Amino acid sequence: ALATPHAIAVCDAATGRTFSFEKIVQLARSFAYAIVNAGRSDAAHGDKHPVPVYMKKGWQQVVGVLAAQLAGCPYVPISANQPPDRINGILADISAVVVLHDGRVDIETLNPVHMIEVSEDTHEACLPAIADDEGEVQLNDLAYIIFTSGSTGKPKGESHLYLSSILTWF
Repeated sequence: ALATPHAIAVCDAATGRTFSFEKIVQLARSFAYAIVNAGRSDAAHGDKHPVPVYMKKGWQQVVGVLAAQLAGCPYVPISANQPPDRINGILADISAVVVLHDGRVDIETLNPVHMIEVSEDTHEACLPAIADDEGEVQLNDLAYIIFTSGSTGKPKGESHLYLSSILTWF
């Protein structure tokens, strides 16, 4: 990304749009700033609160996940096809402070948390962008939490550290 900032990083199949590495990082950094500010008063997790990424497939998912990681927070992918009760259960389990959404999902049925819409139209409201060193992570920090149906049918969160994510590449 640093070597070829203008190269295509994401091609959105639904819209046919392409985004360069530079544009994806620019968008993600502005939303990372909003995530950090939303979590400043969260005593339970400090600045590293889990960030649900509740979106349909598309470029916004890439920006949302990168924004959470740039903010130093684990991301929690939530499928747009999940029923509201399941989503609200996940939000409660992780004590969600903020939810990233793409404006194409139903947020009216969600328990009240701070909602941030990830779009090109809303990113400027999140400026300034996060500083390069503001969301630093350690190898033992949570990278993401995946919720599975679990053996009881109740969603169960499986936490993954940055270290375990790196080790899966070897």
